[in-house]
Amino acid sequence: METDLALLRRVERQNLRFYEAGVPRASSAALGFARDLCSDLGLPTVVLHSALQLLDRSAQELGVDEGAIEVFAAACVFVAAKVELEPAAVPSLESVLAKLRSTPHGRLAAQTFQRLELGLLGILEWSAVSATCAHFLPSYARRLPDSGPLCGREGHSFLDHALLVVAEERGRGGLSHPPSQVSATILYLTLAETMPSARAAEAVEQVTGYGLDRDLGGCLEELERATTAWQRIRSKLPKGVSPRSTLNAPEDAGSPGSSVHPLGGATS
Repeated sequence: METDLALLRRVERQNLRFYEAGVPRASSAALGFARDLCSDLGLPTVVLHSALQLLDRSAQELGVDEGAIEVFAAACVFVAAKVELEPAAVPSLESVLAKLRSTPHGRLAAQTFQRLELGLLGILEWSAVSATCAHFLPSYARRLPDSGPLCGREGHSFLDHALLVVAEERGRGGLSHPPSQVSATILYLTLAETMPSARAAEAVEQVTGYGLDRDLGGCLEELERATTAWQRIRSKLPKGVSPRSTLNAPEDAGSPGSSVHPLGGATS
């Protein structure tokens, strides 16, 4: 049986051209609106990042008007919630529409919103499962002993901060590597703050399967030098983070009941 990471990487491979294109997000306002909507609806971090990936994959082809980006982002959040969560945890259509009513184009009938949702799924060819850094990075981190300082409380952790920085940079078109590699590189840079770089590289390869020199050089260049992403992530590094040896690290054990799809293992 495939592990969660194997499933994630299979989904990721299906969208490699999208990640490598590094196309800027259709609107810089999309992240802020989607983040506020997920917060208001009590949705976990993984829904936000899945929604942003759905938006990025489809908005260019649809040609979404800047003024209507909130409505489109809301449709992406609604679809992402259906993919990532148990049915009982998915917000009602009415609750999503209620949050939209304060936006310029937000006074929609339920049928209009549902047509937009169907149009979105059509563009995605009904492939709405995402593989994002919000899936990979927490999964990698949980394979480390003493990952508590990194994982913290949902929505308020170092990893949540790192994920938002990545989402912003992805939105600017500054990252052109798949989420699994971006996540592995962030993990390496984090560990290298508290242990020799060679040991950090060994730990990352054991946890993620990626070799620093073999696989992550280009991503390291993007995070450290081509963008300010790592500088911004590093500013929130928890004090006293010093993971012990990752040899024989425990297997990932997702949170029971938090996700129906095996790719939702990062929704703890």
